[in-house]
Amino acid sequence: MDDHAAREMMTTCACEALRRTSRSVTSQYRQALAAVGVRPAQVPVLVAVRLHGRVPVTALAERLGLDRTTLTRNLAVLEAAGLVTIEDDGDRRVRLVVLTDAGREVLEPTYEAWRRAQDRVVDAFGAARLEALVAELDAFDQVLSG
Repeated sequence: MDDHAAREMMTTCACEALRRTSRSVTSQYRQALAAVGVRPAQVPVLVAVRLHGRVPVTALAERLGLDRTTLTRNLAVLEAAGLVTIEDDGDRRVRLVVLTDAGREVLEPTYEAWRRAQDRVVDAFGAARLEALVAELDAFDQVLSG
């Protein structure tokens, strides 16, 4: 590989740019959520279960855009913390994720911490720019995930 190819990879790679930005953004939310004891990757799981009620693991993975194995690892941590339970649905092949009382209780301080992080991001980047960025990222995801 020559220098031109190396520079091209470092300056135009969508994967690298998104991963670098993701680390920076995740750091903002991780700091805000630390006092609550919830990690940024756990927040969408808890919120999705809150919104959808008793939800099959496979359906939850699809809604979150996660592979089932990754979601199962996240759910194990949430279950160990007492924030969700995993139940049978009478069909041994279907496992339901259920938010516990502790899970419901942690959502309020989680929202407050998330709101603080979100406000910092909006203040730094601008509300309109952030809205446009999120819309573009959603469109990018749709194109790539088919």
